[in-house]
Amino acid sequence: MINPNFAKLRCLIVDDHAMMRKMVKDFLEPMNITNLVNAENGKVAYEKMHLNVVTKQPQFNIVFLDLAMPEVDGYALLKQCRSDVNYDDAAFVIITAEGQKDQVMRAVKIGATSFLNKPFTEDEFNEKFMKVIRWLEERKVI
Repeated sequence: MINPNFAKLRCLIVDDHAMMRKMVKDFLEPMNITNLVNAENGKVAYEKMHLNVVTKQPQFNIVFLDLAMPEVDGYALLKQCRSDVNYDDAAFVIITAEGQKDQVMRAVKIGATSFLNKPFTEDEFNEKFMKVIRWLEERKVI
């Protein structure tokens, strides 16, 4: 599944659990995706994303986002980003244990690109990831 363009991807992994951040990282690195940044909550994530805007650095292509986090949750971050054109081309992949349909639908209505319910396998992750890649390609982001 290694694609030479994957090395250019910039990913932000936002989860309050270090093990989940590591798991996502471990799934991405074999695909030659190494430009990975971590954040433990939505507040820290937004600061990192906003810094890219202020310093005119490339924005994250994919944000892997937990919904239930302290300080600023995934819903608030997603809503904030989707109301700002600087983040229009970022794909937001919701990763949550909140597998209830209404929770997922709420995130989709706010602007999530895709979602994964915890726990998930590497195959499930890869399947969703490739759909997100197609979404980015259609938008000519990558």
